[in-house]
Amino acid sequence: MLVLLHAPGSHLRIDARVTSEHARDLLRKTPQLKSIELRYRTDTDMLLEEIARNCPELQTLTLVGCRGDVGCRFLTRLPLMELARKCRELRVLYLRSTTVRSLGAIKVSFVTSDSTSYHTVEIKIRITLVKPI
Repeated sequence: MLVLLHAPGSHLRIDARVTSEHARDLLRKTPQLKSIELRYRTDTDMLLEEIARNCPELQTLTLVGCRGDVGCRFLTRLPLMELARKCRELRVLYLRSTTVRSLGAIKVSFVTSDSTSYHTVEIKIRITLVKPI
């Protein structure tokens, strides 16, 4: 099992050898995370929902070789929309060898808890094809 938790709880890396339950438990217990990296997960949609619920300070999310949930090759838009809505510090979403079912922009608007300001978060998903050398 590979779980790396760096300097005081700021970065968490979870690979495919970590059980879904253990991954969810880690995310519930570390709300101060600034950066999360998921690698080769087959339960990514579920983990993204857990991240949205529990990691409001998240700034960077990296997904490498991830799939939505068991039996699904793609991530779905709904967990990404929840991330945009609940993780208001999220600035970087890095996808590598990870496919989102419906490509395009995800735009979420919300009012802050003090009802004094209005924010719009837009996550643009762009495909970059790299030619082998």
